[in-house]
Amino acid sequence: MERAAGLGARLRAAREWAGLTQEEAASALGVTHALISYWENDRRTPGLGHLTRLAEIYGTTVTNLLDPAHEEPAGPQPALLFRDLRDLAPQTQVRLRQWIAFLDDWADLLDECGDVLPGPGQPPVKAWQRARPITDVQRAPSLAVDARKYYGLGLDAIPDLQTFLDQQGILVYRVALDPLDVPGSISGAFCNHPRLGFCVLVNTNTTPGRQTFTLAHEFAHALFHSQVAAVLCRAGSKDPRERFADRFAAHFLVPEEGLLRVIGLPGDRPVTDPRLVIHLQRYFGVSYATMLNRLLDEGYLTSERYEEYRQLSPAALAASLGLERDPYQRAVLASNAVTLESFPPSVLERVREMVESDELSPAGAASLLRVSQEAILQRLLAAPRPADKDEEREFDELPAPATSVA
Repeated sequence: MERAAGLGARLRAAREWAGLTQEEAASALGVTHALISYWENDRRTPGLGHLTRLAEIYGTTVTNLLDPAHEEPAGPQPALLFRDLRDLAPQTQVRLRQWIAFLDDWADLLDECGDVLPGPGQPPVKAWQRARPITDVQRAPSLAVDARKYYGLGLDAIPDLQTFLDQQGILVYRVALDPLDVPGSISGAFCNHPRLGFCVLVNTNTTPGRQTFTLAHEFAHALFHSQVAAVLCRAGSKDPRERFADRFAAHFLVPEEGLLRVIGLPGDRPVTDPRLVIHLQRYFGVSYATMLNRLLDEGYLTSERYEEYRQLSPAALAASLGLERDPYQRAVLASNAVTLESFPPSVLERVREMVESDELSPAGAASLLRVSQEAILQRLLAAPRPADKDEEREFDELPAPATSVA
């Protein structure tokens, strides 16, 4: 590869602009600290593969790194949205930058195709549109009920949250970050993108139950903290917005009034059998741990019983009731790769439309989504396969529709 004049200086400027040390950049790229230093001092020249990865890590483009006309990388700086990135684990920093880069690329593409961009997000209820974020944790339970009422969700189990948020125009991006036991890790992030509105990132390197809670938590930021550009969701954070969002999420998933309707007042019917926790978690569609936390919070469990029940296997309890294994118990295997499952359904549907109408090539779609062209051709664009016998059988077993097909 031909050496570009001043490449080392531009690599150093890009790294510093991204807020990374040489050690952090090396860790994210999977090379030695010494190699990063050699590149920045023009003692060696990175190949195109390494340059491409460095551009992703630094939140810029290969063109900007190679073009001497650019003294600094162009484009929006992620640190302007997330000012404390350097406190995060290296892999988490990289994924956050990739997320923001994707959002900006997506907004650019929509604009080029003539789509109307929504602009900064606004809560749908005027009373929630405040000059300052709502952070009073005492108000979180009632506001969670208000949100359920506004969206017609009742008091029972809510629908799949990722699909629900996507239907409300909130873009949910799912990718594996560092595990929560790694210092500097996060469960998720929220940003009010200046052109796309509310956007959410969820760490899939957590249990499914935690991911559901994260979605509800980020929803609170969208409804009541739209005034801020972005929020990083760290475990144990003392940020008032985070404490409010945690309380909102708990009551949004399992409302107090819903518990009262199902099992009565805590004093009248305390929970003395862990199998009841299984019934309740299936009823509300949450994890065993989430249900246990809510029962303790509302006074249905003593601290002693809570500690006892949290040591029990939800799968074994479910089996004793003839129920299938708890769908929230096992963690999804964490993959470091960005896949089609990382993106909102609405984004994938629009990308498919763009490719089918020749507004975007399959290679362009692969570049936009940071996935292989094979994934675009064989999955995103593939025609639905015919139903197998088991899938067809259900139509034969169900009663015919009132208006029978001739």
